[in-house]
Formats: sequence, C-alpha cells, structure tokens
Amino acid sequence: MSEATSTTGPKAVTHQANSHVAEDGKPSVTSKIKIRYAEAVDKEPARRLLNQFHGDTIFSHLPFSDKKFERYAETILSKPAHTVCFVAEFEGELVGLIWATAGTYVLSDEGIVTTVHILAIDIERLSEIWRVKALGALLRAVKNCSISQNSIGLLVHVTTGINTMSADHLFKAFGAKIIGGNYLFYENF
Repeated sequence: MSEATSTTGPKAVTHQANSHVAEDGKPSVTSKIKIRYAEAVDKEPARRLLNQFHGDTIFSHLPFSDKKFERYAETILSKPAHTVCFVAEFEGELVGLIWATAGTYVLSDEGIVTTVHILAIDIERLSEIWRVKALGALLRAVKNCSISQNSIGLLVHVTTGINTMSADHLFKAFGAKIIGGNYLFYENF
C-alpha cells in the first residue's frame, strides 16, 4: 500500500488497530486495520459506505445526495489546508472514514479546534469488535494530526439519532469528555 502525504499534516501512516502504534507510526506485521489518507480511488467505496451510514441515521428518510457527495469528495481530494480525511481498510476493503477540519474557536481569533464532520464505520462488513478497532484507529489518526497542528481539542458531534447511548459509552471508553449534546426540538418528517 502506498502512503500519501498531505499539504497540511504529517506523512500518512498505517496504524494497527489492535495494539498501540509505535512512536515511529509503523504497524505490526499482524495488522488488520490500516489507516491512510483518502485518495481518489476511495471515492466509490466511500460513497457506498456513506450511503450505508446515511441509511442508519434519523434523517434516512431524506434521499442520499450524490451531488453533495461529489462536492465534498472534490473538496477533500484537493487537500485544502486544515482538512484531513482518513480511511480505514480491513482485508483490502474500505470499511471506515473520518473527515475533519481545524479552525479557530467560533468566538475567538485564537485556539485551533478540530471538528469531525463525518465518522462512518461499515456495519455490514465488520464484526462489532472490528468496528470498535476501526473507530479507535480512525480517531487516533485524527487526534495525532490534530495535535501536530496545535489544536486545543477534538470535537466529535454524534447527530445520527440512532444508538446514542452506545455511542456515548464508546466515546467515553476512548477517553472523550462529554461537553454538551445534540438536541432535536421537533421532527417534521
């Protein structure tokens, strides 16, 4: 597998999901989950994954927008400053994706904050244990990138509306601190 480079972050590395990654970022030879920067070849597998992800959200009644997907993919693949998109591979197949951006805190001119916009894991191809490992590896990759950019925090907003208690438990297990929540005031669908 080739490694990609980013104009805004460190060299892409492959992470081992089932143990700690060495300081040099090199995986063990027993690695099953590989994390790397998204490339053009990932576009269609990512579309499939995000379509699956969308189908498991509270907004699944809305049609998946291929047009919007194309715009986001074009933006991500152009590697804009302060943007990163990693994919997770399991046995050569794309099974996870995380897309994040970094910018100043909304009410200040200082303090870089990293925000995850999409975090999707393939629930059809991975068993529960491998989904957790892929999720952890993707979060670690963005966290490492975020730290290298001197970000003061990494925000993940869970807005699927499905299995929120499970997501809460899982993110706490990964060391997340709850600082608020997402609230839906009405449903008009």
